[in-house]
Amino acid sequence: MLITEDQLFEKTFNSSPICNALIDLNWDIVKANHSFYNLFSCTQRLPHNLKKIIYPEDVEKVRNCLNELLIEESTNQIEVRCRGTKGEVIWTLLSISCIHKIESSIVYHIQIQNITKYKEYQKEKELFEQSQKLIIENSLEATLIVMDNRCVEINKLGLVLLGAKSKKEVVGKSPFTFIDSKFHHLVKERMTMVNQGKIASKMEQQWISNNGNIIDVEITSFPIIHESKKALYVMVKDISERKISQELMLQSEKLTTAGQLAAGIAHEIRNPLTAMKGFLQLIETGWKEKKIYFEIIMSEIDRIEMILNELLILAKPKSPTFCRKNVEILLEQVITFIQTQAILNNIDIKTIIEPNIPLVTCDENQLKQVIINLIKNSIEAMPKGGKIVVIVKKFDKNHITISILDEGGGIPKEHLQQLGKPFYTTKEKGTGLGLTICFQIIESHNGQMNITSSKSGTLIEVKLPIANEK
Repeated sequence: MLITEDQLFEKTFNSSPICNALIDLNWDIVKANHSFYNLFSCTQRLPHNLKKIIYPEDVEKVRNCLNELLIEESTNQIEVRCRGTKGEVIWTLLSISCIHKIESSIVYHIQIQNITKYKEYQKEKELFEQSQKLIIENSLEATLIVMDNRCVEINKLGLVLLGAKSKKEVVGKSPFTFIDSKFHHLVKERMTMVNQGKIASKMEQQWISNNGNIIDVEITSFPIIHESKKALYVMVKDISERKISQELMLQSEKLTTAGQLAAGIAHEIRNPLTAMKGFLQLIETGWKEKKIYFEIIMSEIDRIEMILNELLILAKPKSPTFCRKNVEILLEQVITFIQTQAILNNIDIKTIIEPNIPLVTCDENQLKQVIINLIKNSIEAMPKGGKIVVIVKKFDKNHITISILDEGGGIPKEHLQQLGKPFYTTKEKGTGLGLTICFQIIESHNGQMNITSSKSGTLIEVKLPIANEK
């Protein structure tokens, strides 16, 4: 059985989950479906006038829409407030079209969608964004919001920091425009960490203002939702004055250290020079059978040269070049290099490396220098031979440890706290500069070095941070 067009309209009209109604020029409801009556909980006894449903403040908006449809036949959509059974506001989207030739009258077809929840969400969103804006504007730090690698918001303190006169000079630009290029790689790694929800500690950087000035800053960032999208909330603290204070303190410490070094140098060099002077005086009495004196003189000169070389490293350390390295490979190269010396001293070096040790960010040559110095110290601590165990393992999710354990006689407890100070040594011919340099290198790698000892041997643990994933 074929369905007529009127029957199809009737079926669609009545069964639609959307509120449908037909109204005449007087706004009387000619026909309405169940969804309409359910929404407004009104009786199906007709006629019922639409004006009783529409909020009085929005009646004029509906009237204008209906009048427009009389002039040009189309469909209009407007948002209006309706009244519920208890007087509550129901936000609706009205779709109105004009239908002619229904019993020679003009009739409007209206569809009503309840958008109250959507309007409430929009209102909450607006309130949230207004609150967010107030927080940014009233922040005690320069603050930016970065979204899709672009600055989308900045407060007044941020403009002052960057030397900008208006937001137009900053908004829309990449944050990397203001960050010194030498920090770009680290900042990209940090942004990836924060976007993945990982905790990122404060980070010191250098920013460039609009007038080209370099600004030392401390960055704190965390993920937020801005305009319904993921974004980064970035607080930028100017630490230029703090850096100047730190530099002045460092210079003061350098002067103090310089005095200590001068005293140490005078003490260390005086002894070999005294020996050289004495033997040279003996040489004056005759040359025969004096070959051993020349050997002693050369040995003492070599010692002076070694001390001066270590002082140069300590005084003017080379700028480290950091890159991601495999500790297992690095350790294998070091042990291969030092194995000959170990064999000559009847030392057995054993390595224990956990599987899947992550990469570390380091200066390869400097880290090798540290491990060589530490293993050499262990070899020298066992003049009668013995075993050295090198253990590499994951300490926690952010660090690995390299442990070096020997079977030497140990270091007295009262001496442990002095280790690492220039010219302090437990060796007969040591200078104490080797460990000082080791501590300095590990500190520059954001790591830690701890030494524990007993009569059965010494354990040195080097803790290094794991490299961030690219």
